[in-house]
Amino acid sequence: MHTGFRCCGVTNHTDWFEVYNATRVPDSCCLEYSDNCGLDNPGTWWTAPCYERVKDWLNENLVALWIFALCTALTQILGLVFSMTMFCQAVKVETFYA
Repeated sequence: MHTGFRCCGVTNHTDWFEVYNATRVPDSCCLEYSDNCGLDNPGTWWTAPCYERVKDWLNENLVALWIFALCTALTQILGLVFSMTMFCQAVKVETFYA
């Protein structure tokens, strides 16, 4: 997530200091990824807050997310309708031949 959104931490990169109990961040917070780059100079880390970046991304893609959610719900409802139709047909056939 850090590399995709070019951010580090929820509010900023210092959120990770409490997690590691040191002045370091995960390697995914580095401008150029390399092993143990999170121990380097803070100038080589993303400093933008991930909360704001994710919130902005969600706002930009809200229409697509709603379309996906509605299509998923419609698929679920159609599945329920078709399965109920099949069940009713099976019961009708069973009572007809019984």
